[in-house]
Amino acid sequence: MSWKEVKVKIRFSLPSTETKRAGSYLEEAYLSGLVFRYCAPARGVVVAYRNVELASDNAFVDGTSPYLHVVARSDLLVFSPVKGEVLTGVVTFVSEEFIGLKVYSTFYSVISRKEAPEVFVYGNDSDSDRSGGYWKAIKPGEISSPWNIPPGTSIDIGTAIRFINLGMAHTKSGLFQIKGSLLSDECQILGTANLPEVSQARKKRKSSLLGAYRPIKRKDDDDDPLLASSCAAGLGDPLAELRADPAEQRKSELVDGPEKAKKSSEEEG
Repeated sequence: MSWKEVKVKIRFSLPSTETKRAGSYLEEAYLSGLVFRYCAPARGVVVAYRNVELASDNAFVDGTSPYLHVVARSDLLVFSPVKGEVLTGVVTFVSEEFIGLKVYSTFYSVISRKEAPEVFVYGNDSDSDRSGGYWKAIKPGEISSPWNIPPGTSIDIGTAIRFINLGMAHTKSGLFQIKGSLLSDECQILGTANLPEVSQARKKRKSSLLGAYRPIKRKDDDDDPLLASSCAAGLGDPLAELRADPAEQRKSELVDGPEKAKKSSEEEG
């Protein structure tokens, strides 16, 4: 399942002037900054939160700090697709090296050229509705494919695709990206999706699309070229407002991650 609810405890610093509205302060100063970021203890992307309450009426006071150290509880709605799970996405960008998709019209995914059947070749026609780039299947010949792909089948902006989730890459600041693959017999091209983000992308010229995905190097991108190129503000990226990374200025910390996350971590190890 891609969705789960996670119960967490959060340790945060509370100014003495905010003791009468500790819950509201926690939401405004900390929890709101977690939304649409990858959260390691929750093992996924936080989409929403509820049931925020203090774990105790007591607070820890450090003689060197003017803040009260408080522990609170909250339930987080988390998007956490399982590795190997089949996801459906709509293509929003096509290049020779990779295609970009949106899952649930929100979460960005990337399928690199090496994770696609060799029958697909890249084409470019800036004067067509394809907005400059597309992948088109040629005659298989000696090239084998893991699933039935008729010659002439194309992948361009607006194409809906079933693909395999290879895992979620993320940075320390919470930016994330789903890595996908088309090398499975469970994959399928579903047709053209009629979604607002598709029509917006088609109106953009080739130069605008390439600019939207121009790599932005960050020190915590783990040298992943696909993750570094995930900036898509020009296509309505929900992460655009998080680029300033306000989390670096906060001192909140999730403690006591879910038991399932710990178990999953042990299995991956």
